[in-house]
Amino acid sequence: MITDEQSLREMVSDTDIDVDALLAAPLVLYGHAMGLYHALAADRLTAAELAARCDAPPRDIMTWLRAQTASGHLSRDAAGRYYLTEEQALILVEDDVGAWHAVRRR
Repeated sequence: MITDEQSLREMVSDTDIDVDALLAAPLVLYGHAMGLYHALAADRLTAAELAARCDAPPRDIMTWLRAQTASGHLSRDAAGRYYLTEEQALILVEDDVGAWHAVRRR
């Protein structure tokens, strides 16, 4: 019998967040290793332009872009160009703050 339903809800929510982070981490690392975040912080690019700029397989880039946009890590404008907002760039590109800093410190 569950006596503390609120505690159970919090635990389920925390577990969902952990799973989301676990699934997102490889894509974030790929984005850094390939220079994708830096390229998108500098310019709005189509999938083909990003693939060419970073010398990456276009199909892989399209899959990565879709996943990163769906998770809110990237933005896409009405013309189909992908980019990082200032806030996204702060978390994903800047060396001394955000997600990348936490990964590099480990």
